[in-house]
Amino acid sequence: ASAAAGGEAGQAITLNKAPLYVSSTAKNKAGTKTGTYWLYDGILINGRYRVTNSAARCGKLPVGQNVTGWVPASYCIASEEAKK
Repeated sequence: ASAAAGGEAGQAITLNKAPLYVSSTAKNKAGTKTGTYWLYDGILINGRYRVTNSAARCGKLPVGQNVTGWVPASYCIASEEAKK
């Protein structure tokens, strides 16, 4: 997944020291994440994707209980690409 390629809901991604934000517009990061995460809905907003920590949470409501946070698209690497 990248800003150019677009993402798909449920797509597994690998994060490596990715800044995590509480919203698509937050200026200050809330934390840093490394590991496997999933694109919640695959919608790119302000250069960021919503991510979740479980494939089962993708697209599930309420959003606030199922989204881990927002990550810049440049940090979202499709898991199969990360293994190359």
